[in-house]
Amino acid sequence: MKTRNAAKFILVIAILFITNLKAQDKEKPWMIGLGVNAIDYYPTNIDGMFSENGIPTEWFDQFFNSRDHYNFGFQITATRYLNKSFNAELALSFNRIKQFGSKILDSSVPLFAIDLNGNYNLNALFGNTGFFEPYVLVGAGYTSQKSTNASYPFKSNVSVNSGLGAKFWINENFGVKLQTSLKYFFNDGSYRHFQHSAGLIYKIGGDVDSDKDGINDKNDACPEVFGLAEFNGCPDTDGDGIVDSQDACPTVPGIIAERGCPELDNDGDGVVDSKDKCKYVPGPEENFGCPWPDTDGDGVADKDDECPDEVGTNSNKGCPEEVTLEAINALKELARTVYFQPEKAVFTPETEGRLDLIVAILSNYPNAKFHIEGHTDNTGTEYFNQILSEDRANAVRNYLIANGIKADNLTAKGYGGSMPIDSNTTESGRAMNRRVEIKLEQ
Repeated sequence: MKTRNAAKFILVIAILFITNLKAQDKEKPWMIGLGVNAIDYYPTNIDGMFSENGIPTEWFDQFFNSRDHYNFGFQITATRYLNKSFNAELALSFNRIKQFGSKILDSSVPLFAIDLNGNYNLNALFGNTGFFEPYVLVGAGYTSQKSTNASYPFKSNVSVNSGLGAKFWINENFGVKLQTSLKYFFNDGSYRHFQHSAGLIYKIGGDVDSDKDGINDKNDACPEVFGLAEFNGCPDTDGDGIVDSQDACPTVPGIIAERGCPELDNDGDGVVDSKDKCKYVPGPEENFGCPWPDTDGDGVADKDDECPDEVGTNSNKGCPEEVTLEAINALKELARTVYFQPEKAVFTPETEGRLDLIVAILSNYPNAKFHIEGHTDNTGTEYFNQILSEDRANAVRNYLIANGIKADNLTAKGYGGSMPIDSNTTESGRAMNRRVEIKLEQ
């Protein structure tokens, strides 16, 4: 009963083991075999086993004596490729035992064996490949045999297996296998024996697609990574037409010239250097990466400037603004409120704010020419008043230039007390005569 349960257990484990292994062979992961096998008890030194002259047998004694000691049968095998070093093999053997060592039994004993062995390819030690593939094996099995023979009562039991074998490949899929193994039992009535086998083997199974990209591993240059057919199964993550293994920037689309990285844009204007005619100066894409020209330097690009050779304003589409009467009057009033310290060309504290208002007006007319006049009353000598008026007119001009008004647009002159606008006989009249005028030049 115990041996029957053990056999069932080994059979279940074998089936699970074989059906759940992952294929790693690039071509044919399965192999089937059909052949003959022979069971030989004689050279295993079984207690009580004697040669014909009564001398106890030795280990491996008459190992190759097939005529006197072999019990022939047939064998079916199924082998699963694990990797270049290991295979797993399930074997079913059917024999009838007639020769028990040197003894011939009165009646043959039927024998059925199921074995699960792991094979280690010795070529893996040296990296060799070719038609000859030697291997060693270890495993376990279950042998079913029963007999009513009183002298040699056979019993079923579990075995431990070890042995050697070799495969000889005739072509890529078809070959011959030779194997010998020792089956060892630990109970009475299950007799250890050698089992020799020879058969034909054939690889079967479909092509494997490990990465599930629709390209079988045999034709897949990157079998472990999902890829594309146009790249022989290798990936192109960023879709730039450059396979990841050759792409220095595999997650960002690029070009071949930059090893898969984006093309350079030295000036950062969004126009790549190969299309940028001004690669070190930012410019719009519609002008091939170059800034729009501004011939007159008024801040209005020539393409938008209706007067590209004359300084103008944005509000007037790049053309000069016409100075309005309102602006002229505003300049006149503000200029007359520009005050100086007595007998000096130094502004009083409140004057600078008025000068800033004048700057704001003049900035609207970048092409207009203005003349600054300095005037005094008749107090003091004519010579002193002339110099003072010159200095004050130039003080105003210098302030305006320092605050952004072009020097070419401003002239300044002092007139002393030669051009009064009120009587110099009264204090209020003299105050009106001490003034600055800003006039538009025609």
